[in-house]
Amino acid sequence: MSMPRLAIFVIGLTLVIAPEFVWAGQFVQGPSYPTAVQPRSAFLGDFNGDGKLDMAVSNYGSNSVSILLGNGDGTFQPAVNYPVGMRPWQVVAGDFNNDGYLDLVVATGYGSTISILMGNGDGTFQPASTLGAGLHPVTVAVADLNHDGNLDLLVANHTYATLDVYLGNGDGTFQSPKTYPLEELPSFLFLLPRWIAVADFNNDGIPDVAVANGGINNTVSLLLGNGDGSFQTPTFLHTGTTPIGIAVGDFNHDGNIDIVTADNNGDSASVLLGNGDGTFKPRVPYFVGIKPQAAVVADFNGDGNLDIVISNEDSRNVTLLIGNGDGTFQTGVNYPAGAYPEDLATGDINGDGMPDLVVPDYNSNSVLVLFNSATPKTIR
Repeated sequence: MSMPRLAIFVIGLTLVIAPEFVWAGQFVQGPSYPTAVQPRSAFLGDFNGDGKLDMAVSNYGSNSVSILLGNGDGTFQPAVNYPVGMRPWQVVAGDFNNDGYLDLVVATGYGSTISILMGNGDGTFQPASTLGAGLHPVTVAVADLNHDGNLDLLVANHTYATLDVYLGNGDGTFQSPKTYPLEELPSFLFLLPRWIAVADFNNDGIPDVAVANGGINNTVSLLLGNGDGSFQTPTFLHTGTTPIGIAVGDFNHDGNIDIVTADNNGDSASVLLGNGDGTFKPRVPYFVGIKPQAAVVADFNGDGNLDIVISNEDSRNVTLLIGNGDGTFQTGVNYPAGAYPEDLATGDINGDGMPDLVVPDYNSNSVLVLFNSATPKTIR
């Protein structure tokens, strides 16, 4: 058993000494699978109902989505590509017509549209239909915002700094969007919103929305939900420089939802602990790789505490931050992750009970698998 090293760094005026545990082989590089051109985001879900996770990947350079059906042992079948709108950024899934099959929604950033592909339940999808969106829609999230049992859509419009909300009718169609500004008063802050997180941040049982703003003001826009699919005036949460990725979870076991952002120009991850009333404590930064892009949250070492993984574009790796269970995290450990990792997704793709990673590699036109080799215990 290796002894922990000590990592010393400064946060503000506070000297922090944290143990840096060596996780030999926590993530082991698996195979890469060809996609179409410039894969940008990934989503894991069971598209053919066989109980095994499959993969959907948006391909920015080829205006398509790749579907790779999982074999359940960590391997995937060759990609099948479906045309979508122009320059797809993010793909996510949900059952939009209540037939028990997962469907896809894609934010197609340069077409001012989003694309909907209805699932057939066997891993294939119907041709894409489109919904009109704002200028430069880049990311999308799925949730039941008005508690009617139907899934709704939230779309972040990069250029106009707005959030479009599409209430679902439950048959695969959606109502006309209602648009919400991501700042309280219109200004020229160039918010440039990116990734979206949906959670109940004030413990009222109603979904709220947090949007990472990749512009110059270094904020997350927080919009509290009213329960009918509408939202209150946004407030700002302050993060590190240029937050792009965002993920949520209860990092300190207090029953309140916390936030982590991937700060693209700060080479850091910002952790904001929630107070349970829609407010948050000041951020605590953690050093990660160069140009962090996306964040995911899961219990990667099986100790009952949530951990964080950040993808880093320019350092070509992902950073694992092991959670201590009190809202703090150990020093990050980096793992190689292709030539240009953008988004990442997590799930148990090989059936061993531990969450793995899939990483779209933008420059190599492929998606990389990183297997989690940890056992459910903590190294002490």
